[in-house]
Amino acid sequence: MTDLLQVSNLTKHFPLPGGWAFWRPSDRVVKALDGISFSIEEGTTFGLVGESGSGKTTVSKLILLLERPTSGEIRFAGTDIARLDSGSIAGYRRVAQAVFQDPYSSLNPRMTVGELLAEPLIVHEAPSRDTVDRRVRELLDIVGLNPASGKLYPHEFSGGQRQRIAIARALALRPKFIVLDEPVSALDVSIRAQILNLLCDIQREFNLTYLLIAHDLAVVAQVSKTCGVLYLGKMVEICSSEDLAHNPLHPYTQALIAAVPVPDPDSPEPQIIAGEIPSPLNPPPGCRFHTRCPLAQPQCREKEPLLREVAQRRWVACHLV
Repeated sequence: MTDLLQVSNLTKHFPLPGGWAFWRPSDRVVKALDGISFSIEEGTTFGLVGESGSGKTTVSKLILLLERPTSGEIRFAGTDIARLDSGSIAGYRRVAQAVFQDPYSSLNPRMTVGELLAEPLIVHEAPSRDTVDRRVRELLDIVGLNPASGKLYPHEFSGGQRQRIAIARALALRPKFIVLDEPVSALDVSIRAQILNLLCDIQREFNLTYLLIAHDLAVVAQVSKTCGVLYLGKMVEICSSEDLAHNPLHPYTQALIAAVPVPDPDSPEPQIIAGEIPSPLNPPPGCRFHTRCPLAQPQCREKEPLLREVAQRRWVACHLV
């Protein structure tokens, strides 16, 4: 199976203004991402997990070309998307779509659902009115909504139904790749499984490739084939979803798993990772997790560990592994 998306040494630094003189350049930068690499096989799901502030959303913005990388490459089907011209960018955005976290804010409340689904078709393809109407009905049927509901507005739907509409809109141009940025975190627990099952069914039917960004490890383990763990702009572990849930190697991944509540009254209380995540303005030297790691050694404070393959398709950035 071939890789559809390849991210190589991707770095994104956001410069800060120079104090009170905001128009002056500053040497200070927020190191949102610092040289991460991963790949996603065509037709599979890659899950990206980590705490708030780890850089997950920055990854999605770079892949969707909402931000430009400071350095590194993002190759889609072998082409570096950072080097695309304006015409090619329009073509890329047809095959790379997104479903965002909040269905309440990602849909224009002034447009009917039919207009929302028709808009990308009209902009990119300019088909006939009959073709647009037929495609809108097909999209609503694919996501499990009544085709007649295209005349309604987003506020007339529940949260789960709105997310189905957002998924239908992402499918409008028949993409190959979809970024799922916390697609179920704003939904009730009873609805989450329905949306995840829908996404899996759609993936199988249309051979879609997903980048799933989430902080819920259960969601990632259920949907993803491969997972990457981000900490303060660094990739610390890449493994299968099964290994993530049952055999994590990096101390940070182990801490994330240990912090997951278990529905058993006799089980011990979840372990909380000590301390706060350091500032990306001034990340610690060496391993960035050493300030919170219970296993840290002197070399962890001095030398940055490289992400290396420790088993087949298993990469860890830790001196102790």
